Amino acid sequence: MFNALLDTILPPRCLACGSSDRIVMGVCAPCTDRLRTIAGPLCDICGVELGTPGTCLACSQTRPPYDMLRGVYRFEGLLVDLIHAFKYGRATTLKRFLGWTLAEAVAQWGVHADIITFVPMHWTKVVERGYNQSALLAKEVCARRGVTLSGDVLRKTRRTAAQAGLARKGRQRNVAGAFAATGMRDKSVMVVDDVITTASTAYEVAVACKKAGAASVAFVGLGRVL
Repeated sequence: MFNALLDTILPPRCLACGSSDRIVMGVCAPCTDRLRTIAGPLCDICGVELGTPGTCLACSQTRPPYDMLRGVYRFEGLLVDLIHAFKYGRATTLKRFLGWTLAEAVAQWGVHADIITFVPMHWTKVVERGYNQSALLAKEVCARRGVTLSGDVLRKTRRTAAQAGLARKGRQRNVAGAFAATGMRDKSVMVVDDVITTASTAYEVAVACKKAGAASVAFVGLGRVL
């Protein structure tokens, strides 16, 4: 009752544009409509767009260590602004909308996971930023699915430079061997990240998970560069 009264006096505003038009999880419907979903057909494994359903040539020739790679939206326009604010601007109130959106997509993709975790940051980076944005997203996904987040099964073994601004080869070298996993033997694992760019992080994380005995690895992100 108090919340309803408060909404009447101070109606909720969109975290993106300030509008009060049809707010869902903090973001208005018009802003949500501006986000471009990645539509199929997609490669069964890496999630790149294809003309027909199936597996892309690259994955057919050399299968990657992850079993599924998916992004919800194209990383462009408003989504870039939202994620940058969430990631660098301490706008952690966006976690509900972003995490809810990712959870809905995961359900549509039919991802089954015994373990849900997130891409870890080096502890020094967490201290500097104050939080791990991928961990916040993963917590929201777990809350929507009614499962417990496994926050200690992946760790970053060394500090790396920021991936932003690096070319593909530089990104690959930057994160090569930078992750370690444990407690995954014979388990299906889903790893949450905010943005998938070249999939270099996804590749190295999946390698670590498979070395730890994971039966399958699904890597999911909110944004995807295509």
